Amino acid sequence: MAAELQYRGISIGYGISYPHFTQSAEQAMPGAKTVFDVLEWTFGILFMVEAAIKLWGLRCSYFQEVWNWFDFALVWLWIADRLLENLPFDTSLLRLLRLARLLRLVKLARTVQGFDALAVMTTSLYGSVHALIWVAALLILVQMTFALLLSQVLLFYVEDEAADLADRQVVFEYFGNFTRSILSMFEITLGNWPPIARILQEKVSSWFVVFSLLHKIVFGFACVAVINGVFMQETFKVAQQDDQIMLRTVETKRMAHRKKMQMFFQHANDDDDKVLSPEEWREVLAEEKVKHWFAAQGLSISDPDLLWDILDTSGDRELDLEELIQGTARLQGPARSLDLAVLKMEHYRTLGAVKDIRTSVDMLRQQMNLLVRNSLDVAVSFDA
Repeated sequence: MAAELQYRGISIGYGISYPHFTQSAEQAMPGAKTVFDVLEWTFGILFMVEAAIKLWGLRCSYFQEVWNWFDFALVWLWIADRLLENLPFDTSLLRLLRLARLLRLVKLARTVQGFDALAVMTTSLYGSVHALIWVAALLILVQMTFALLLSQVLLFYVEDEAADLADRQVVFEYFGNFTRSILSMFEITLGNWPPIARILQEKVSSWFVVFSLLHKIVFGFACVAVINGVFMQETFKVAQQDDQIMLRTVETKRMAHRKKMQMFFQHANDDDDKVLSPEEWREVLAEEKVKHWFAAQGLSISDPDLLWDILDTSGDRELDLEELIQGTARLQGPARSLDLAVLKMEHYRTLGAVKDIRTSVDMLRQQMNLLVRNSLDVAVSFDA
């Protein structure tokens, strides 16, 4: 569509005899119109076929997703554009709506691996709408208040016939009515504030420098900075709570951890037998660089033999790559709530088993005492 707009601009520029547009669009871009028509039909048919296949496969559930409604609407807009192309109707609005196809890139960004940053940005923008409404309401309310105040004050100067007419016209240009005043207040707060401050100081009164500086410091700097901070905080909070972004973040961390452990495994495995022996493990962990490398990943190594026993879950005195990856992933960082819960559960199980053993020992001791007592009674009876 950018090339099509370029083609149309060249045609219009040549038609109005704009400088340097000495060639028609057909001469500047020969064959472009045919290419545009072919691409238009090609992509239009592809979109229509895609929507038809998804509709046939998903049935009624097709309309349960917002993006499917979006694709469905694009297909019908394209069909309407094709049908009305040769009729005496202005289809410029339909052509403008075709720009909505670019929003398909947003959907693509959330599904294609490698577009993590773009997915975070689009999700943040989508989630910031609620915060944006409150920010806009607060700014508009404050700017309306100052616009009404300044407009009422400066209209006295504009109506003063003793003042210079050119100066009154300049002041009226910025504060002559409500719409001009509120636009000027937004310009002072968010845009280029010195020109308006200079006009008020030079044309009206030098005391307006106090108002200009206080307004810029309090609202243009402090309030706007606070609003930006709150807005960013709410935006990032929404992005962090998005399920798909959380899953992709976890997957990215997992892949990064696997890649690092593969590099370490290749460095430690001298004989290339795809397993680490205790000797290779002690040798590589004797290097200070390796210890610092593990410590940077949240795994402090003080006793290599103890760590080996923890990682060697199979007990075969060999450590393969998967055992290394899974074991170090469990040990990295602080203790997790799940780990503490499992440890607490195992503690209760062990405590229960110890109580059962104690109960069995007590019963066995009572039986032994009873047996000894009976034996003594029999011996006494026999002696008697």
